Amino acid sequence: MSVRPFFNKSISDLEDTFANNRGDADILNLLLDELEHRKTGRALSLKENVLQARDSVAYLQQSDSLTETPTINNYSNQAWDVADVVEQANQGKSFTVRKQSPSVSEVADDSQSILSAWTALEVLSPQGYRRKEDLVGGDRSRIARFDKRELPWIVGEKSRPNKRLYYELFLGAVELAPAVEALLKCYADKRPDKPSMRGQNAIATVLLDKDGRPVDEENSIGVSSFTWGMPIALNGDLEKLAAWPVAEKQIIAFLRKRLFQRDDEGELIPLSKQSISDVFGELTSRLGLVGHKIKEPSFAIRVYEFYGSKTPPESTLLNSFLEISLKRET
Repeated sequence: MSVRPFFNKSISDLEDTFANNRGDADILNLLLDELEHRKTGRALSLKENVLQARDSVAYLQQSDSLTETPTINNYSNQAWDVADVVEQANQGKSFTVRKQSPSVSEVADDSQSILSAWTALEVLSPQGYRRKEDLVGGDRSRIARFDKRELPWIVGEKSRPNKRLYYELFLGAVELAPAVEALLKCYADKRPDKPSMRGQNAIATVLLDKDGRPVDEENSIGVSSFTWGMPIALNGDLEKLAAWPVAEKQIIAFLRKRLFQRDDEGELIPLSKQSISDVFGELTSRLGLVGHKIKEPSFAIRVYEFYGSKTPPESTLLNSFLEISLKRET
């Protein structure tokens, strides 16, 4: 007789368990066993997500057995908790720059190593913006500022005709110019024409409904790989950047836990300026961004979807197109 530890758990409980244990293979397998007995739409969707997470964990474990040199895959799964990742990054582990090109025999000829290298490279390829209007094709009417004003959902804005109103809240940003300059200094770029980058890179975004409540969907939170990877790279831990696909899920789980607060009746609570500020402070601290030039949350984007649409919009693309493609391949 099979044991079902989640037999009495609701689908919401299972979703919460998944969000908090994306890197735990044992928990993921137990969830999959339980979801085999459930046929609702939410259960099937959750099952697909659990399968993807388990594949990511299996990939790391497989890479662990394939390589003898210390790589990101040698760290235990518990290191993917946001606080643990930052703690490791801040330990200042030594990093030796290879002065000569490696010989052919030193180059690992396997697709997993190549994929990890590309992932690490793409982590430090941010999608920046110079003006807020650049995020919406120059349409200023879609920028809802609240640095010196009330939150737009508190005012009670009306949507456009036959459209459903959402807000994509930008949880602060990193100034790219000083960040890129610091990276170039750290890794001794001696080219006469060094690359430069202006503007900002959003730290994270979260999709809200017209009342300012987080949208409880899989793709409602976006996280920037650059703002996670930049402090780690500055501490000389380039190999860790290959763990971005797993770290991203852990950061999203952290944001869900902080942003998705419910009242006594189980209803999601709209975000306030204080709650936004609190999440921003904790997130930037855990990511190791304190001391870097960052901007506090000050605006959201108005997003208009057709009223009859059954699915909400996805978060804005924060990372490079190649990185997204690589993530889908895995």
